[in-house]
Amino acid sequence: MHFNSVLIVSILSASAALGLPQASPRQQYQWNVIDFEDIYANDLYQYAFNVTGAGSSYGPEFNTFCSGKTDGDNGNFQKCNDPLFSSNLVGTSGQQVLYVDRSVTEGPQGQQAVEQANATIVGDRNTYTLYPDYEYFET
Repeated sequence: MHFNSVLIVSILSASAALGLPQASPRQQYQWNVIDFEDIYANDLYQYAFNVTGAGSSYGPEFNTFCSGKTDGDNGNFQKCNDPLFSSNLVGTSGQQVLYVDRSVTEGPQGQQAVEQANATIVGDRNTYTLYPDYEYFET
């Protein structure tokens, strides 16, 4: 176990020294999905929800509405009211996963990134807490 801890610390230290982007601490930055609803009609799942996040060093405060339709397979990401956000619902009733993405530009070189978060939909529950990760792209 000690070897694994040393290895992880060494890798994180090396990536920081090289100036590589660091992932955010997941438990310190969260998004909240509220009022989630999904309806199955005409061979499509229709979904809608609000997603909010408090302002922090990882991003500004936000509150936006998202909705979409999917056949339950792969679906497509659909823009939310705030065009920086998009959402997708994948799976069939009882086995659905909600995905929420936010496009961001940050850093001194204007790096493009996507914050990505997801939640497994459970029964009639309508609130979820999401912990976004970052994925950076070369500019």
